[in-house]
Amino acid sequence: MPSHNINLGILLPTRGLLLTGTPVTDANLILDMAHQAEAAGLHSVWVGDSLTAKPRLEPLLTLAAIASSTKKLRLGTAVLLAALRHPVLLAQMANTLDVLSSGRLILAVGAGGSFTQQQKEEWQVAGVSPSHRGRRLEEVMEIVQRSRASSPFSFKGQFFQLDNISI
Repeated sequence: MPSHNINLGILLPTRGLLLTGTPVTDANLILDMAHQAEAAGLHSVWVGDSLTAKPRLEPLLTLAAIASSTKKLRLGTAVLLAALRHPVLLAQMANTLDVLSSGRLILAVGAGGSFTQQQKEEWQVAGVSPSHRGRRLEEVMEIVQRSRASSPFSFKGQFFQLDNISI
């Protein structure tokens, strides 16, 4: 009989902190939930992403805080709108978080959508055309993946041109 490995995780309410209508000054709820998830033997915790359409805590910084006080939990983005970010900065942040967490980062990315007016405005605020988000995501992720190599690399794309960089 085959052995099935089932991993359970939980999505942390990083947006919920902002829905209360009062300024957020303490994220202990999120950290406490992560500690409880680890104590219960869960495999992972996940955080969502949105700049302005569905405001929430910044995902990579939130996961870094969780990484500093947990040992085994995998740390995931659900789902990171990578095309909203500059790839070199994203690569540095993700690679740093992966090192600080001893390799526990799960970087789940997606192209996102521009379905509501708020979502369209989110892309505009970031200076990114919603109609280019798919192709831009491909370039961002290629750069992030290539940044993991120890040797410098160059990249020539539609949105990004990088010459001999090393992160």
